[in-house]
Amino acid sequence: MKKTTTETKPKATAAGVPVYCAHDAIIRAADLKPNPKNPNKHPDEQIERLGAVIRGNGWRNPITVSTRSGLVVKGHGRL
Repeated sequence: MKKTTTETKPKATAAGVPVYCAHDAIIRAADLKPNPKNPNKHPDEQIERLGAVIRGNGWRNPITVSTRSGLVVKGHGRL
């Protein structure tokens, strides 16, 4: 079987970590604004567990922000 490789260059870096996902911008988490009308509220225990998973494994799923309102659309728990 023939081996093939593709060299992909990161689109950006965040804190020295290469970022390969499609994105328009990388924004500091402190600058993100949660949507006050978000119906999905996470209990504190769930946020603590999620934080432990992220600290241990990192995450690859970006937080989605509306280009119209500037508010978080997806990823309130990760934020």
